[in-house]
Amino acid sequence: LFVTILLQKLYLCCSVNAMYGQRVLAARKLWHILAGGETIGDYCWTPDCRHHKILARSSSRRAYNSYRHGVITGKAAEMDIMKFFEQQRLRERKIKITRFKQLNVHARKGQILFAGSSLAEQFPIDELKLLLDPVPIIYNRGIGGDIMADLEGDCDTLIFDLAPRLLFINIGSNDLNSPQYKEDDLLGRYEKLLRRIIERLPKTSIFVLSYYPVNPTAPSDIPPEHTAVMFANRNNSNINHINQRLENLARALNEES
Repeated sequence: LFVTILLQKLYLCCSVNAMYGQRVLAARKLWHILAGGETIGDYCWTPDCRHHKILARSSSRRAYNSYRHGVITGKAAEMDIMKFFEQQRLRERKIKITRFKQLNVHARKGQILFAGSSLAEQFPIDELKLLLDPVPIIYNRGIGGDIMADLEGDCDTLIFDLAPRLLFINIGSNDLNSPQYKEDDLLGRYEKLLRRIIERLPKTSIFVLSYYPVNPTAPSDIPPEHTAVMFANRNNSNINHINQRLENLARALNEES
């Protein structure tokens, strides 16, 4: 029997700071690279006629703060900082996918799997499973920052290779951040993804986790103009509405199977 269930997450605040990573370049080093045009190890930049483009291995939080405090200024610098974040995310994602492929070789099929974006990746699985007896085998293939297209493109590594007995999935939260977000598009892609999983893994029970509410007024290092863009579509009204539609989709798919 294929069972699809929507679980309401009890997250009352969206921590937007988590997206900026952990490793950092000191602001003075970043400025040294930008101002001097030097390459230091894996850190480099390439100038064009108007502004600097940054390609760096680091966590961007301090780099971002250096931008906020005037070390890097101007609209062009702001655009490059956002590109820098995305380049860093994709670089780290590539490493994670490589590691997951290696781990999947030795993974046991038919176990429990969490997949999706940061909500799955940061879920305290290792601690919570110790409360169960016997202790289950639970794999985590969540990747922070993933959007629907990311999971669609790496379904083999993140889901199918493990052929789980139980799959807990949460994907699409980051799609809500996009200025181009359209509810029908996201829901349509989610349905296609679920049908794809049902077809490939007909014995897998799928638990669809709802999108959690946000608190856009919570203290944050991110300037208000950026949070305004981030939460333009990712607001609790839109979240509640798509959660209801997602629940209806889950019930419909369950009735079909």
